[in-house]
Amino acid sequence: MDGCLTLTAVSWTIVIRGLAGNCKKFGRPYCPCRIRSGNPEKDQDIVCPCVFHKDEVSTDGHCHCNLFYQSG
Repeated sequence: MDGCLTLTAVSWTIVIRGLAGNCKKFGRPYCPCRIRSGNPEKDQDIVCPCVFHKDEVSTDGHCHCNLFYQSG
């Protein structure tokens, strides 16, 4: 997996709680920063790390949730 993890304690807690809540409620660690469609096949794209994170890290230096950052 490319990138490294880096967050403030508060931000990290919010994202991790969202992931854990989604895992408990829906059975998958869906990205808490994205909206589920309700279609399991489509929502597979937003299981953390989502399919968008590599492009976001590459272009923005971090993913949408600020969970994954560009290394170095």
